Parts: sequence; C-alpha cells; structure tokens
Amino acid sequence: MKSISYLSLILTFLLVLASCKKDSNEKDLTPNGILTSHGWKISSYSQIDLNLKETIYTPTSCESDDYTIFKSDDTYKLSRGSIKCTQSETDKTGTWSLSDDGKTFSLDGLSYSILTLETTTFVIKYSIGAAGFKYSYIPN
Repeated sequence: MKSISYLSLILTFLLVLASCKKDSNEKDLTPNGILTSHGWKISSYSQIDLNLKETIYTPTSCESDDYTIFKSDDTYKLSRGSIKCTQSETDKTGTWSLSDDGKTFSLDGLSYSILTLETTTFVIKYSIGAAGFKYSYIPN
C-alpha cells in the first residue's frame, strides 16, 4: 500500500513539474526578447535644439522601406529597402547591446537612452548636452 502512495506522490510531483514548464509559444518580453523578436523600421525622427525645441521629421520613401534586425548574438543588420537614397547605398551590419538595467542602448559604440521599449514601439535618444536626436521605430 505504501508503494502505491509513493507512486501517487511521484506522479503528482511530475505533473506539477510538467505544468510549470515554459510554453515554447510564449513571447520573451525582456528587453532583449522584444528587440530580437522582429525587424524594426523608422517611423519618425527628430532633432532637439539647445532651446529644447523638437523638430519632427517623417522618413523619406527611401528611408521608410529600410529595416533593422537585431540578432540575439548582439549583431544587427540594417537592410536597405528596394528604394535607395543613393546609388551606392548598401546594407550595413554591426553590433548592439543593452545595459543591464535596460535603460541604455548601444549601437556600434554610440550610446542612446531608451525612452520606450515595447513590442510595438522602440524610441531612443542620442544626447549632445541638452540637445540631441530622437528616433522612433515600429515593427517591420
């Protein structure tokens, strides 16, 4: 009778353990997981002057068909779309990283403050004193 109780206990433990296993279809909502989950294309960019006046620009057609893929090995590929801004424009590769606290994004050694990082929006700012540039991205 004791062996049946032990068997029941072991089976119950295994069932509980199996139910705690992460579903492979679940999305990784960590900052790294969000960045690497799909490609990103620019939706707007802006320049912030020394008086903190922000001028927002809409990407041109040759910019709006470009997209960047951030890979989990900390490399990225900027794919130029079919509309080229110049004849010599080519795809670009490089490296990226996130700070441990998820507040700083680095691209080829340049550091940007992360203003928003969600599954549908990625906004970063490159600061030069009080002035700077802000880039907004959406999923490709």
